Amino acid sequence: MELQLDWDIGRLQADFAAGPDNAYVMARLSALVVDVTAAGAPGRVLEIAAAEAVHSCKLNLRGAECFVVEPSEVMLARARERMAEYGARLTFVRGVGETLPFRDHSFDRVLLDSAIDHLGDPEQGIREMSRVVRPDGRVVISFVNYEGLSARLSRRLYRLARRLRPQAREASWFWDSPVPYEHTFECSYSVVQELCAPHLELDGAFGVSLGWMVPGWGGLLKRLPRGRALALLERLDRLAQRRPRRADFVITVWRPRPARAAAPPRPRREQRDDLFYRSKAGPEAEFWARRDFRGGSYGFGRPGSGDLLDRKREVRQASLLADLLIALTAGQIGATVYTADADDFEAIRRIRDFRLEVVSAG
Repeated sequence: MELQLDWDIGRLQADFAAGPDNAYVMARLSALVVDVTAAGAPGRVLEIAAAEAVHSCKLNLRGAECFVVEPSEVMLARARERMAEYGARLTFVRGVGETLPFRDHSFDRVLLDSAIDHLGDPEQGIREMSRVVRPDGRVVISFVNYEGLSARLSRRLYRLARRLRPQAREASWFWDSPVPYEHTFECSYSVVQELCAPHLELDGAFGVSLGWMVPGWGGLLKRLPRGRALALLERLDRLAQRRPRRADFVITVWRPRPARAAAPPRPRREQRDDLFYRSKAGPEAEFWARRDFRGGSYGFGRPGSGDLLDRKREVRQASLLADLLIALTAGQIGATVYTADADDFEAIRRIRDFRLEVVSAG
């Protein structure tokens, strides 16, 4: 199992195309994920792999008591800055979704946004989310959908471009397969349903966007009047909302299965049809070196930033971290909690008896 303990989303954001489609999708997702998580007036919310914790800041301002689990020191520092900017009050735990330092049934809502395919062990992460959510609570999982129409159309265009233009054969684009190395599997609506089925029951699903990052789509939107481009994006978004399997992005809402109905964990498989694949250091490092996030047309656009390769240093291998997870689960060592004051420390101690290192959030 591989864990990403020093993830920095800033470098990825810097390499995304700045077209109207990307701006619309990011704004739409930011609002909708918060609205879906807040539905039903949740009291206590846990956000896993929260990056800058903007969702938790917004949820806290709506009255939720928010806890954030994030493995990266860099992102925790960024999250503390966002907390101060929003005037929110959050409790931060440096940890991983595969072993959550909380008692069973502790949260009304659990949110995992755009990170299910970044977990070192997605099945274990889902099992943990189902454990800590209350029986009448909900788990919200959102993800990029690699079986959507945009992915399928883009891959056909990529194949055509590689046949027609030799210089495009070595390029890699957004919807390419295999997915980037820090993903543990190629995420899709069908795969997430299969992952969640043993522990969670689907309560609802919403699609977001059609056409995102399809070659030429962002350039076409730029040439349209702003109002017309926005109207077109909104119309496609309404279509996607009703057809999550075809959408670019999917937000799913799950309720926990009753304990007696939960299926046992699936045995580990080392087969070609496994849902997950291990990173291939050589081929995928080369893949990232030629990655183009800026929407260039078939090898003639501006290439992505070469420093994406630095993220290979952020992935730590299995042996030591597996021991760490075992020790955490057994309660032999503590998680690191970043808290605004001592009251938060006592609150999290009540959720689970854990030896904690408390670090000021100021």
